[in-house]
Amino acid sequence: VKNMSWNTHETLPYIWNQNQDEITIEIAFEQPIRARMLDIKLTRSKLTVKKKGSDEYLINGEFYERVKHNDSTWTVDPQTFVLNIEIEKYTKNNFWPCVIKGHPEIDTSSLEPENSNLNDLDDESQRMIRKMMFDQNQKTQGLPTSDDLQNESMMKKFMEENPELAEQMANVN
Repeated sequence: VKNMSWNTHETLPYIWNQNQDEITIEIAFEQPIRARMLDIKLTRSKLTVKKKGSDEYLINGEFYERVKHNDSTWTVDPQTFVLNIEIEKYTKNNFWPCVIKGHPEIDTSSLEPENSNLNDLDDESQRMIRKMMFDQNQKTQGLPTSDDLQNESMMKKFMEENPELAEQMANVN
């Protein structure tokens, strides 16, 4: 997760950070570790992490809020012995005070959302935002909005296709 500081606490075996849409958890192991050596269960409401054959859980608890477990992933880096867990939040655009309920909490009031980039949005959303920006700019300059321009164009085309009606309307005014 970009531009966020890692949250640590001496009682936790992991560090974590977040943006408004996802959480990243990292657990560093002192000795070489492979994915097949871990027992990880990630559901929409709970996360458990332990080494296979061990009764001791590194993480065992309910998420602070529901997650999209099917869109969440985990990997182990064999060079650094780090387990990386990427968790998609079910409810976007919010910050969590903790990953697991009952774990130490952080103050989220000072966290600020990342600046979003227009190019990150789908084409339809980009078009809509660009139209809104254009219309706002036109209004501040006292110029017609895109809807006004479209209506004028349709009226002009209609008048060109119906000259007798255009002449009658001109005589009425």
